Amino acid sequence: ESGSSSGSGSGKSKPEYDFKTKDIFIRGKVYAIRASYLAESPKFEAELMKYVDKKKEELVPRKVVEMLIRYVNEEVYENSSFVDEVTVCVLAGCVGEFF
Repeated sequence: ESGSSSGSGSGKSKPEYDFKTKDIFIRGKVYAIRASYLAESPKFEAELMKYVDKKKEELVPRKVVEMLIRYVNEEVYENSSFVDEVTVCVLAGCVGEFF
């Protein structure tokens, strides 16, 4: 439950953070989420998993999930697609995270 372990399946390492994280699994990938955020928003993990599991990859791509998680952890994210911007805003609203 720290940000220093490596993710499974992708070969990429998860980001390392100076704060405690909790690993969650979404579509077979491990994501590190700021533990204090999950304590403040206890329904976030379940709502995110439920929403993403109901949607196809084309509707909620992995990069959109990563954008939301980066926003939760770092309060910033990178994006160059208007469609992805709208999708991450819809996803955030559905899981209780508002920008």
